[in-house]
Amino acid sequence: MNPSQTISKAAGVICGTDFTPAAVAAAELAAALAKRWGVPLHLVHATVLPEYPPMLEELAAEADRLRRTGAEVHEAVLDGNADEAMVEFAKANACRLIVLSALGKRSPERWLLGSTSERTAERASIPTLVVRHAAPLLAWARGEKPLEVLAAYNQTPTSDAALAWTRELPSVGPCQLTVGYVDFPPDERIRLGGTGPLPLVGNPPGFQKILEQEIKARATELLGHGDFTTRVEANWGQPDAALAEMTAAVGADLLVVGSHQYRGFERLWHASISRGLLHHSGANILVVPFVTAKGREG
Repeated sequence: MNPSQTISKAAGVICGTDFTPAAVAAAELAAALAKRWGVPLHLVHATVLPEYPPMLEELAAEADRLRRTGAEVHEAVLDGNADEAMVEFAKANACRLIVLSALGKRSPERWLLGSTSERTAERASIPTLVVRHAAPLLAWARGEKPLEVLAAYNQTPTSDAALAWTRELPSVGPCQLTVGYVDFPPDERIRLGGTGPLPLVGNPPGFQKILEQEIKARATELLGHGDFTTRVEANWGQPDAALAEMTAAVGADLLVVGSHQYRGFERLWHASISRGLLHHSGANILVVPFVTAKGREG
């Protein structure tokens, strides 16, 4: 099926599968989310090889299994590389979310270009949910338990978009949100003023209080409520590593992070916190592109 062919129903969820156990778990989550939102699930398999009967049969069987959960499922084989084909399909079909497993069949290009989930999240103009541990997300989507969410925030338009998108999550089920901010103390001293040596661990008490107040005020403005907690931590190293540690410390089931869509060689020149987290973190990660916010404004 050509990914530019548009299916009539809009605002669906798209899930790519390679039929591995991890992909099967991600597809179950995608079906549960689509069912909760009342939208179709587009279950797709991308390949650069010609379609052949066993592939079609396996995809049809997986779609039938997911239909038995009560979700509306449309299956399709996409031509081309998985990340490019899914991004094009999602755009053509006005999808609201891409769901992918972080694990899949390995290929030599993964070590040079990143996994399919990483490349998709970097290209997509809609949020991409990269699933590493499906169980807590499934329990939330099925109404069995609240979701513990950490939204990475750094007072930029990119992180504004990510934090604002968390307003979509309670439409699936209850969430307990923590807004996490990792600061670099020398930069904050320049911005806020102050003299004297900086502590090697933590922020000076005055800085800590100001930062907590700033994050609380801005997050309340973006979310429209104050029903969340904040966590502000000083960090002298890589922010992606600090955010991964914070995710584990708060026991978050999901880390939400913003992303710019850098293209081609641009990616070599721009440090990306989201890419570092996708590559190294063991958490479920929702990557929200900055274009999501711009698209809503337009």
